[in-house]
Amino acid sequence: MSAVERCPTARDLARFVDGGSSPSEIEQLNAHALECARCHAGIRELRELASTLSLAPLSVENAPDLAPLVLARAALPPPRRTWTRPVAFATAVAAALALGVGLERSRAHRPLLEPVAVASAEAPDRDEPGFQRRGAATPSPDAWIAVRPFALAAGGARPMPLHDGDTVDARAALLFGYDNGGPAPYRHVAVFSVDASGRITWYFPDVDRGGRSSIEAQPGMARELREEVPYAGACGPIDLHAVFSPVPLAIGDIERAVAAARTDGSTRLPLAGTGQHRLQLKVRCER
Repeated sequence: MSAVERCPTARDLARFVDGGSSPSEIEQLNAHALECARCHAGIRELRELASTLSLAPLSVENAPDLAPLVLARAALPPPRRTWTRPVAFATAVAAALALGVGLERSRAHRPLLEPVAVASAEAPDRDEPGFQRRGAATPSPDAWIAVRPFALAAGGARPMPLHDGDTVDARAALLFGYDNGGPAPYRHVAVFSVDASGRITWYFPDVDRGGRSSIEAQPGMARELREEVPYAGACGPIDLHAVFSPVPLAIGDIERAVAAARTDGSTRLPLAGTGQHRLQLKVRCER
């Protein structure tokens, strides 16, 4: 498929973003998007909408919650709340595009991926996740992956996306989405943060409940980890890491890699065969 051939349908693009395309379709769509500014912009719009839909206001059962009392008596940490996606992403996106519905943005809900101008004839940037120029060198292991953190303030009804350099209130709960695309998606992911002193705070796996290695990751873009995680780390600057791997990684191996990277000043953890994404955030604590 090239720029002179027909563009893919809205449903084709939605399936691509949601991780349902075959390897050959992924290759064709990427090649087409390199030459078609309209489809390139459409894919980025869909990724943004996927993140919004996947972590939109979610339902929680209204039954009395006796778990905190039971767990307190058992000296166990409280469970994480589970969130569910309210709509089927691909169907909603295809319908919205077919009807020409625009995507409303506000400052409170900044796009996870800034859209490019449809009128631009320029090809995507070489380092943009999800796209590789023809004839380029072997793609970076980080080209198709990303972590998408969200903050949920106490009493808040809608998760707010966090971006590199943002400040988050220490009282907010955290939610995480992720991208895991490409022709060979990773099968496992670990999410954690490291504060200025080198202390690690684990989000996935849940080490408080016995998690000792990275968890299973689903292929596709705008996936989510459906648990609300209270922040339990230090105040100040933190590095948020997501490490994607083809096999489970033990948390001990990851922690040793973090220590080694801090020693030699590297921004990438020495974990062979992994894809990695890091965001720098600042945690604000009440004085």
